Amino acid sequence: MQGVARGAGCHRLWLVTTNDNQPAIDFYGGRGWSLKAIHENAVTEARRVKPEIPRLGHNGVPIRDELEFELLLSKGDT
Repeated sequence: MQGVARGAGCHRLWLVTTNDNQPAIDFYGGRGWSLKAIHENAVTEARRVKPEIPRLGHNGVPIRDELEFELLLSKGDT
């Protein structure tokens, strides 16, 4: 993934997940991605536009916040 991104001229990858998604938080955190921002109540706000977003997520955790992760790419990354 990183090689493809670099080949396309990217210097940074980023993603957003929700506070309930512990598997994703562990996965990306364990692979060098940095937690850059927590957007408190972002999902609560998104429900105003998309009310079908569930209230509870993984393991019954209330879905409220968005977590933004970043991975900076350097020429030596693989």
